[in-house]
Amino acid sequence: MKNQKVLLSILMLSLTSMYARAEQKTRTPKRESSAKKNKRSRGMKETQASVAQPATTAQVKTPTVEASKSAPAQTTAARNVTIKNVIDKNMLGYKYGFMTYRPSTFVVKVNDQVVEQSKSCAIPVGQDNKICVRFDWAFLNGRRKGATAVDFELPADTNEFTMKFTWHTDSHFIIDKAKVVGTKKIY
Repeated sequence: MKNQKVLLSILMLSLTSMYARAEQKTRTPKRESSAKKNKRSRGMKETQASVAQPATTAQVKTPTVEASKSAPAQTTAARNVTIKNVIDKNMLGYKYGFMTYRPSTFVVKVNDQVVEQSKSCAIPVGQDNKICVRFDWAFLNGRRKGATAVDFELPADTNEFTMKFTWHTDSHFIIDKAKVVGTKKIY
C-alpha cells in the first residue's frame, strides 16, 4: 500500500512536469503593445523625414580660415610594416590525449589581408599603430570550426615583425615586440 502511494505520487509529479513543458512550448510570444508600435513607427517617420530633407545653404556651415589655423593639423599618413608568417605544421598541431590533430583549414588575415605560410606581407598601419590579426580554422573538414580576432599594438620604431602561433595562450599569436590589446572570438 505504501509503495503504491509512492509510485502514484511519482507518476503525478512526472505528469505535471510534462504538462508544464508542453504548455511552455505551445505558448505564444508576448505581442508588443500598440502604444510601443506607434511610438516606434513615429520615430522612424521622423528619422526618414529628416533624412529626406535636403540641406539648404543656410544650414550648411563652411569652416573659416581662422578655425582651420587654430585646429591642429591631422595627417592620415600610414606606415607600412612587414609581417612574416613563420607558422609551420608543428605549431598548428593540437595535442589531445595521445593524438595530435592539425586543422584542415587555417587562414591568417592581418588587417583583412591574407598572409600565407612562410611568406611576408606589407601591411599599412595607421597612427595608432594597431593591427588586427584574424585566424579561421576548421578541423575534420569543417565539422568543427571557428574564428578569432586578436588586436595588437606595434612599437613605432620597428617595421619588420615575425608572427608565430600556439594553441596554448589566449591570444594564440606571438608577434615579436608587439603587445596584445584584445582578443575576440568571432564564432
